[in-house]
Amino acid sequence: MFHPRTEAVAVSDRVHLGFAGRFIALKGHKLLIEATAQALAAGAPIHLHLAGDGPLLEDVKSQVCQAGIGENVTIHGRIPRASMSAFYQNLDIYVSPSYFEGLPVTFLEAMASGLPIISTRIDATQGVISAKTGILTEVGSAPELARAMIALAGRPEQRISLGRHAREEAETKYNWDTIAADQVAIYARYLAATPDRHLV
Repeated sequence: MFHPRTEAVAVSDRVHLGFAGRFIALKGHKLLIEATAQALAAGAPIHLHLAGDGPLLEDVKSQVCQAGIGENVTIHGRIPRASMSAFYQNLDIYVSPSYFEGLPVTFLEAMASGLPIISTRIDATQGVISAKTGILTEVGSAPELARAMIALAGRPEQRISLGRHAREEAETKYNWDTIAADQVAIYARYLAATPDRHLV
């Protein structure tokens, strides 16, 4: 379902970054808007796309207006699952400001779509994102997030390299067959260690 874009896209003078997630505090949307404003102020030619809904949606819209960056931010709202592949394919970079993630499904989808990743350095991402696939930044640091956005926006060859490795890792390490096999192995080890227990 998720794969890199195969058709040429219209030439743009903007580098398109995106994030998909529910508008709640833990997802860090306000941090991302702050970092985007800083990157734009530094001259980075970026446009941010946000997908999702949630209780903080109107607050984030207000923050965008107050920062004066409305022309450089598009809030798409909730995107149907079937249309998420197109969302990723229209991006150049996937960026996540999250303070916490469980299984970072959107990261795996973005990687499968051939996108380089910029993310905060949390437990879930440190096991998924490496120097070959993206950039990790300090949690809660808008300046550091902005610097990473500026850096990748200005380095198209690095974006291509990171995105290619991200796609390769998604295919080999994080495809659903591999994930399922890992889960089966975990349960098998649990049952072997506790033979008197039952899952049902």
